Amino acid sequence: MTALVSWCFRRAGVVIVLWLLALGGLVTAATHTGAAFRDTVDLPDADSTVAANLLRAFGAGGPWWILCSRRAT
Repeated sequence: MTALVSWCFRRAGVVIVLWLLALGGLVTAATHTGAAFRDTVDLPDADSTVAANLLRAFGAGGPWWILCSRRAT
């Protein structure tokens, strides 16, 4: 580990250039894949999806806090 530290210290300019190249590569990759990114998941056969569909079918759809706060009658 000390060999790596001393190499980086002696060649600080090279290390800075390598970090800037890595940062540029990450920015380029993020820019090119940014439009295709989705944060939605569609699992039609999952148990939770089936349960949510049953709740919606019987008119119990809505935010989870409303569903959890309703009392059984």
